[in-house]
Amino acid sequence: MLINIGFADYLHTLDRKREWQEHLLHVLVFCKTHVQRNFAKKFPKHPMKHKIHELWNMNSIGKVLEKMQSISKEYPELKSWIKSKQKGWILAGLTSEQSKIPIQWWTYARHHTGLAESSHFQDNNFTGRKLSLLGAVLKYGMFSAYARHILTMELGRKCVHKKCSN
Repeated sequence: MLINIGFADYLHTLDRKREWQEHLLHVLVFCKTHVQRNFAKKFPKHPMKHKIHELWNMNSIGKVLEKMQSISKEYPELKSWIKSKQKGWILAGLTSEQSKIPIQWWTYARHHTGLAESSHFQDNNFTGRKLSLLGAVLKYGMFSAYARHILTMELGRKCVHKKCSN
């Protein structure tokens, strides 16, 4: 049984050739609504509260980093928050250019949770409350194509997941 292990650590146990950060580059698309909410929770009266979404609307990683730098200069109190978003795996979850997710998947992925937000009650009744992503994967076998690929590679093409067809 895996205890106190995150989703990326779990993927690393399946494919030790990649570090946990690299695994995240292949599976993360952050919810922009939650990024904004978390910003607003940390800085409730900040003038950037309603403009932070501008970061993710830039058309290149260079422009995102440039915008982050200008925000840090204009609002020094945000320097630490901005720096925390400049990690490679976080930028990959926020911008398609940094992500290893195929562009057609990235384009169709929802970058907000509007539909999911409206169905929390049903989701919680199905999965349970306060269940981590890894917990849900292990409990319900909700493997992504990436995780299934890593699992089948690790097990020498002997997939143990009932949905795999080998």
